[in-house]
Amino acid sequence: MSSFNPYQSPYGPRGQSGYVPESRRQSTWGKVSLILGLVGLLLDGGLFVFAFISADAPMESDSEEFAALAAGLLCIGSFIVNLVGVVFAIIGLVEKNRGRAFAVAGLLLNLLPLLLLTGMVVLGLYAMNEAMEAM
Repeated sequence: MSSFNPYQSPYGPRGQSGYVPESRRQSTWGKVSLILGLVGLLLDGGLFVFAFISADAPMESDSEEFAALAAGLLCIGSFIVNLVGVVFAIIGLVEKNRGRAFAVAGLLLNLLPLLLLTGMVVLGLYAMNEAMEAM
């Protein structure tokens, strides 16, 4: 004969249910991708700030060469960082038994500057082509 306890929960002891969610660790590749996305955004922000500052300042021939070199290095550095970040995000997305939140965030943070940078380069090449045809 079983004893009946009116104060005992029919669902078992408190805090113990039948379902225990499996905690999945986030992908390390996704975390690195997110960090690279933030670094790429900082480089892009530095590029835009540098462009605005150098656009207002009077330039001499030496400072024009330095400004062009610095802007080019920032642009290439940002492109490389974001491209590596996209690759790491894809690796983080296909990794099994890992969380994908950081990988998705890293993919977005790395793709957005890549698309904007590519669009700016295409627009610049188009404008340069139009200027050459007008001459």
